[in-house]
Amino acid sequence: MAPGQLLTLIHSAGGAHSTNSDADLLGRFVASQDDGAFAELVRRYSRLVWGQCRHLLANEADADDAFQATFLALAKSAGSIRSTDRLGPWLHAVAHRVCLNARRAAARRTKRERGAASAEGDFPVADSTWDRAAAALHEEIHKLPESQRVAFILCCIEGIAPTVAAVQLGLKWGTFSTRLSRAKQRLIDRLSVRGFGAALAVGAVGYGAVASAALVERAIFLGSGGASIPASVLSLTTGVGGMLMRTKLTMAVAFAMLAVGAASLVLPANQLPTALPVARAAPVPVDKEAKEAKAKELEGLWAELYKDEPEASTALLKLFKQPIHAVPFLQAKLRPLKLDEKRCKELLKDLGNDKEKTWKAAWEELDYLDPRLAIDLLTLMNDITDLTSRSRMVELFIGLKADSLAGQDVKIWKPQPDGYNFSSNGGSWWAEHRIDRIGVRPWSQKRSWTRAARGMAILEQIGSPDAVKVLNQLAEGHADASPTKAAKESLERLKKK
Repeated sequence: MAPGQLLTLIHSAGGAHSTNSDADLLGRFVASQDDGAFAELVRRYSRLVWGQCRHLLANEADADDAFQATFLALAKSAGSIRSTDRLGPWLHAVAHRVCLNARRAAARRTKRERGAASAEGDFPVADSTWDRAAAALHEEIHKLPESQRVAFILCCIEGIAPTVAAVQLGLKWGTFSTRLSRAKQRLIDRLSVRGFGAALAVGAVGYGAVASAALVERAIFLGSGGASIPASVLSLTTGVGGMLMRTKLTMAVAFAMLAVGAASLVLPANQLPTALPVARAAPVPVDKEAKEAKAKELEGLWAELYKDEPEASTALLKLFKQPIHAVPFLQAKLRPLKLDEKRCKELLKDLGNDKEKTWKAAWEELDYLDPRLAIDLLTLMNDITDLTSRSRMVELFIGLKADSLAGQDVKIWKPQPDGYNFSSNGGSWWAEHRIDRIGVRPWSQKRSWTRAARGMAILEQIGSPDAVKVLNQLAEGHADASPTKAAKESLERLKKK
């Protein structure tokens, strides 16, 4: 396959865009500190930024910090970005500078730990051929003339159609297509010199470049001024843009950030404060009417966490800002992912019940406590013979709404090593059969598990003893389930603070 054909492989790397333009979202964020607008920008460009950070940095923790630092730079520099229609290229350039800072910091750590110098140019990237090729591509993109770099990033990384990108930049089609062609040819030539086929490098950009839900939420927290900023993240923003404080931050946090910023000029990274303080929460309402109103508000925010952006992140930030209410509420809502076989069979039987209240209650419980936690998928398909229970169970596996397959005899069509194809007279679908694979691919995401990850992000950022207690409980769930892993990762990060 020709390199030009393979360039189309990465058109999906930028993620689906909403009808709101970058300029509109930035304008809302700058003018009214609209957290929902910022969250939408983070999600829109999370794959672009994460792909670059993960490919340029060998250590995943360093890549996590670089990802957050890039969007923190966006939050602080939003009002000074001149070309708001070129946010993708701007973020790509910032991420590159942040990654260079992370490489320097890692080289200094290595030198201190091993007592031997480590040249920045020799700092390793991830081991796989895919990652080495992608890292080389990102480095060469950064070296392109700006006009060519902008054209390439817009079309070949963000996935914007060339004709649309030309209009967006106010250029004639001939001018834009020339810039894009020259960018491609220059990259092909440079990558060939470095020993990589252009097809391999370009294909690698989209390979495995998906930021975790928890990481995206942490970046949203930091950029919105709603969370403490780890020194490891703050230090990476040095020299990447105007880092102006948002007025939304409390005075205590603002002064602490200034203190950390000043200290970073004279102190090594390992002597910096690990995190910044968070403002105290409002007192719990004592009268009955206020309690009922608060309970209704919390239930509404819980429902919003299940949705897409910007509703989910707006709800997430609102919950974070009231920790006294949020922690006990999340403790009641979140459960360790444990399901025994007996309970699983009872719930599956209830799925086929004629009473709407009964089957919907079973549906809600199984949406979170997935049947695959207790019984393997093939056994489930063989044992559940009731058509209604069976179709609703498959709907849960493949993310369809309840009764989307009503009346259809759904069967396994083609078993695969990592999952199964289901088929019926209405079409075919894919479902993972391994717990550790659920959520790895975009189409295998479980909204209930994504909501759980968002809840854990809130608990981690609150970081109180009660919040840690809840995370410890959630960490006792099924070892291979992504929410359990997220809880354990949150606890590890909290230990380092």
